Formats: sequence, C-alpha cells, structure tokens
Amino acid sequence: MIQFRNLADGIPDHWERGAHWYVEYHDDLRRYYYPLGIAFVVASEHQANLDAIFVFDEFRRHQIGTRLIRACRRRWPEILLSPSVHEFAAYIDSKTGRVPSQAQFACGEGRWFHQ
Repeated sequence: MIQFRNLADGIPDHWERGAHWYVEYHDDLRRYYYPLGIAFVVASEHQANLDAIFVFDEFRRHQIGTRLIRACRRRWPEILLSPSVHEFAAYIDSKTGRVPSQAQFACGEGRWFHQ
C-alpha cells in the first residue's frame, strides 16, 4: 500500500508549506507498524522533485523502490529525479525493458533529470 503524507506541521520556517511529502510503502498484510520504504518529494505548484528513496535493508530487492517511483510518477507525471534516484530509476527501467534516453545518461552529477 502506498500512502502520500504531506508534511505541513513541524517543518523548518524556511520550507514552503504544503510542498513537502513523504511517500510511504506499507506492507499489504500489515505485518509491520512502520513503512518499509519512504520517498521524499518536494512538489510546488510548478515543479515536483523526487529527492531520495530509502528502503530498509532487509526489504531491498522486493520492488519497494520501484513501486515508490511509479506511484510518484502517477501523482506527479512531470516529476524530476535527483541524481541518485535517477541512477536507480535507470536500473529499474533496464530491468523492465524501458530504455532511458541518451540525454538522461549524459547529465552530470548535481543536476535534476526528467523521466
């Protein structure tokens, strides 16, 4: 189960209100009381950025990161991926047969990538 959680309270004063999201992956069978994976998204009115994805070590290679990226792409179709997330997404795309464009591989570190 994917849950989108807006971080409106308890964030630093300089952060834009309503723009910060946790996208959480929860076990469908509810065996755990915490999310098994989390994506961090900053989504303003004009742009969404997927900053990072974290998956607990014991749950890696269970397609949790893949599901988080797909859920974010469905909610924010024009989302940009951070360099580390882009590298992971390119790996996923190679496994699923989707071929990333040459421009996606040519971008340097520290830049955002459009998928």
